[in-house]
Amino acid sequence: MYFGLSEEQQSLENSIKRYLEDNATLDTVKEVSG
Repeated sequence: MYFGLSEEQQSLENSIKRYLEDNATLDTVKEVSG
């Protein structure tokens, strides 16, 4: 069984990361990313 992210999920994750990098402060990004 494969438990990783699908290609679509990886794309969504990357989009969210880019959005946060462009629109959130560094502290917010660190807090969200754990």
